[in-house]
Amino acid sequence: LLPNLGKGFFKTVSFSIVVDPKNPRLVANAVSKKREEREIAIFKVLRGCQNVVSFISESSHANKHDSKKRAHGLVTELYNSGSVKDIVEKGIPLSLKERVTIVQDVLKGLVQIHKNGVRHRDLHLGNILVNIEPVVTTEANRKVHAVISDFNLSRTAKEFKSKKSFQIAINDDIAKFSHNIKSLFENAP
Repeated sequence: LLPNLGKGFFKTVSFSIVVDPKNPRLVANAVSKKREEREIAIFKVLRGCQNVVSFISESSHANKHDSKKRAHGLVTELYNSGSVKDIVEKGIPLSLKERVTIVQDVLKGLVQIHKNGVRHRDLHLGNILVNIEPVVTTEANRKVHAVISDFNLSRTAKEFKSKKSFQIAINDDIAKFSHNIKSLFENAP
C-alpha cells in the first residue's frame, strides 16, 4: 500500500500507479467524495500550459468506508519534492538561483492561467509543486521546476460580471502569491 502524499480541505492526495505498457509510472491521485466537474473542466482548458500541473485523467472507485458510494480522483503528474510548503517546512536547502527559478515558473504559470481565462483563487505555497532533478546531487547540478496545482476553487472569466472584475481578481492572485512567497526567501543563502 502506497502512503498518502498529503491532505487538503477537499481532497486526499496519494500515490497511484499508471499501468501503461508503454509508460508505466507513479502519479498523484487527488481523491474526494464528489466528482470535481468544475476542476476537470478547468484542467481541460489549461491542458498543455507550461508551469501548470499536468492532468492525466480522472479516476473512480468504491469508497472504502461505504461501498454504496464512489470516491473520485484527479490523476496528475507526480512532483518528487512535494510542494514549496513541504520544502520550507522540511528545511530542504535551495540555492538562491533555485528559489528564483521557482518564482519565475509560478509567474509563467500564472500568465498561462490568466491568458486562458482562469483565476486560481487559492494560490499558496501548498499549491505550488516542485520537481528537483536529480534529487541526490550538489545544488549546482540540480534542475528545479515548479508548477501550479489545485484548481478546486478556480473560476473562469465567464463567471465574473465584467472584464474589469476579472482583471481585479487576477491582481488578487498575484498579490496573494507575492505575500506567500516571502517565506521561500526568509532563510535563503
